[in-house]
Amino acid sequence: MQVMGNLFRKQYTKVLDKALINLNAVQVNAVDHLTPALDQEISTLQARLAIEKTRLEEMLTKEKVVNALITDLGSVPV
Repeated sequence: MQVMGNLFRKQYTKVLDKALINLNAVQVNAVDHLTPALDQEISTLQARLAIEKTRLEEMLTKEKVVNALITDLGSVPV
């Protein structure tokens, strides 16, 4: 039983060694050419987000004004 366990471990070790060799062979730098386009897209989205944030802040300010008017109208005697 122990002999089979040792054989299994040796085979498993060989498989893991081959997997690590294959992993080391993978080249990640093959996608470096995508970085400038992604950076540009991020910049574009950040600018768009800033615009939307400004619009949201304007809407929140208007909402406060409207709510204050509603409160004032609610306190006017009929």
